[in-house]
Amino acid sequence: MTKSFWLLGSRLTILADRTTTDGKYDLIEGYFTPGTQTPPHRHTRYSEQLYVLEGEFTVWAGENKVVL
Repeated sequence: MTKSFWLLGSRLTILADRTTTDGKYDLIEGYFTPGTQTPPHRHTRYSEQLYVLEGEFTVWAGENKVVL
């Protein structure tokens, strides 16, 4: 299952989702332009993990800021 779409100026491709992973995780590849921001959000079924292959990605968790 592969599905690509644009969301808030970013190109996302769903490589696997809950229907193919027994609800355990989603695997999404994304390309983000500099300055792109996602709205604050929360995952309640599983944790979010990010892997940055090129450039930097700044993540905020509450007051904690991490640059990946």
